[in-house]
Amino acid sequence: MTDIEKKAREYAEVQISDMDFTIDYERTCELTNHKIDFLAGAAYALGNQWRDAEKEKPEDGQECLCALRFTSHIEYCVMMFIANPKAWVKDHDDDGFTEHVIAWLPIPQYEPKGE
Repeated sequence: MTDIEKKAREYAEVQISDMDFTIDYERTCELTNHKIDFLAGAAYALGNQWRDAEKEKPEDGQECLCALRFTSHIEYCVMMFIANPKAWVKDHDDDGFTEHVIAWLPIPQYEPKGE
């Protein structure tokens, strides 16, 4: 059992702790449903986290949200933009600025709510 599966079990146990069940099957079903919900949420959350650009790169052609360190002799900031990973690294431009992607995030699918 992985750590996340243990956390899912703990979460499910807490969720059903105040419930009364007439048969053990009901308890098992509720426990399973809460574990499934927890694991689905965890998978979504882990799939939508910032990734270290030094350790992992997106697939070629994948659009992503990037955190960029932009430096010059007077400025340092982190900003976010959408970039094509084939063109995301820029060492110097004519003004002497240096840009470096420090992290990236796959753009989550937009799922509109019912209107």
